[in-house]
Amino acid sequence: MKKTLFTAVLILLAAFMTCQRSEQTVMLELKYPDGQVIVWEYEQTERTEEFKNDSLWRLDEISHSGTTVEEIINKLDSTFLIKHTNQIHSKILDPKTNTYCTRDTTEYVYSLQTADGRIFWIEGGEMPDSTTLKSYKNKFKDLAAQYPSRPVSVGYTWTQTSKVELKDGRMNDVTTSYKVRDLTKYDGHNCAIIDFKSDQAYPIEMKLEGGKGTLEGKGSRKTRGVLYHAYDEGIIIEFDIKSDMVSELVEKSESGEAKVIVKKKSSRSYKMTEHILPE
Repeated sequence: MKKTLFTAVLILLAAFMTCQRSEQTVMLELKYPDGQVIVWEYEQTERTEEFKNDSLWRLDEISHSGTTVEEIINKLDSTFLIKHTNQIHSKILDPKTNTYCTRDTTEYVYSLQTADGRIFWIEGGEMPDSTTLKSYKNKFKDLAAQYPSRPVSVGYTWTQTSKVELKDGRMNDVTTSYKVRDLTKYDGHNCAIIDFKSDQAYPIEMKLEGGKGTLEGKGSRKTRGVLYHAYDEGIIIEFDIKSDMVSELVEKSESGEAKVIVKKKSSRSYKMTEHILPE
């Protein structure tokens, strides 16, 4: 009898704790004081295969690793001016020699971000070229979740639509879906673990190098990721994202037509290693 009663109490306690957990709500927002510094370690890999008439024509592989330092250099109400300093070590496959070369660079980017996560301005400090800046702008839009204006609980979902610039210069809408997977302790922080995904489709119209032909067709990009938002501190402490891109094209040139398929897989991971608050 005592054993049965003890078991019943445990079941009720577990049910109560589950109920309490499911009813927990938190506000997702960024809490960035002037002078705050966050240091990230990150890794990024990309592999691109290009097929022409079903034969592998080109293979590119590149990996980046390094640190990103985010410094809040000004705060006005709920808008933050952030300086991002990226120290990058790159390993790049040379398709001509099938060997890898390495490169070390330092790049500076400035952004304006609001407490709800929106990034609405990005400019380069010391950028190698406009293509790299375009890459940063698209990358930041991947990283920037616009948070809801109300408290969220486990299972809460929302969507946001942003514009990204395609290679041919056109802008394309991308809708990203978010879902709160859990509210739990993670790496010493009270975290909202948020899964997100997006599926993008777009037309492609480009000129070949030298203007001696065109590439036309369609492209798609599938993105899946997870972010860890420490809601007490109002910071993101970890971020992982993977994407698959496929382009199905027809190349038209003086030598005729060719079917071109481009497949690109990439992954990025960021993990906070230091969080320095102003004195």
